[in-house]
Amino acid sequence: MPILDDAIARLKQENPGAELHLLDVEDDDGAVVFEGVFRAPSVPLWKKFRTEVLNEQTRLVADRNLVVACLAFPPYDVFAAAEARFPAIVGKIGSSIADLAGADHKVKVRKL
Repeated sequence: MPILDDAIARLKQENPGAELHLLDVEDDDGAVVFEGVFRAPSVPLWKKFRTEVLNEQTRLVADRNLVVACLAFPPYDVFAAAEARFPAIVGKIGSSIADLAGADHKVKVRKL
């Protein structure tokens, strides 16, 4: 179900100063199986995520922790139901959130 304009306005009001992004997860036929609004990660949250990724004991939950921490809408139980049905979406959403933090930016290196 698409997120309505009034819901987006409410989310912006509830998350002042946050950079909000709508993420759609689609199946092979292009049908949306999950739609959510996520906050771009802050520097402290990104550092926590990187620490978890590098730690052998927390590596497997790092993506999920990042996704849940950035989730603005829908409520957690709706996300958890989607995750129960499609467990791999956590990695896909986590990758998109990493892109919001700049992980997809290219760095140009030039010899001086």
